Amino acid sequence: MDPWTGIILTFDGRSSEIFRNLQRDLLEKQQIPGKFDFQIPPHLTLMEHSNLLDPSYIQDLTEFVSATPQFNIDFSSIAYFPSTDVLFLNPKENKTLSAFRSTMIELQCAKGVIYRRPPNQPWIPHSTILMEHPVGSVSLSIPIVQSHLDMQIGKPFTVTVTNAELFSYPPYKAEKRFALAKSN
Repeated sequence: MDPWTGIILTFDGRSSEIFRNLQRDLLEKQQIPGKFDFQIPPHLTLMEHSNLLDPSYIQDLTEFVSATPQFNIDFSSIAYFPSTDVLFLNPKENKTLSAFRSTMIELQCAKGVIYRRPPNQPWIPHSTILMEHPVGSVSLSIPIVQSHLDMQIGKPFTVTVTNAELFSYPPYKAEKRFALAKSN
């Protein structure tokens, strides 16, 4: 796998602990097939790119993120990428998340940092639960995920986004962390 960079949004402590306990329960207690790199904090992968480490882009990103108040994201569905065997939570799109992601893309374009994914691999923001998770195990995982996150019809799992992080992968390396402004 070629190295790439990306931006993740990390969560408040309570949500991170719930998410991490879910991953550990699936892998260790329930022994569901799959893996996860526990060096990576619980997060929403917002975007990926071949190179986001341009210093002027990082400066713009720092200014933008530090002026953005912390915000909530709701997860109300569990999904699966069959081409990569990834089980994930799908965020419910909201105005704040859409505007945040749009501004990040605008900052990239202003620096000439444009990345086009192959047409057969559309990008969606997601929160990885397990990697290398065989499709035959998905039906075993869903009830466990729903139980841990207390996800029921009409009741999402809500997290507060506290930081954005620029990272490189593989292997995972946090390149720069940006704190969102404290909410009032």
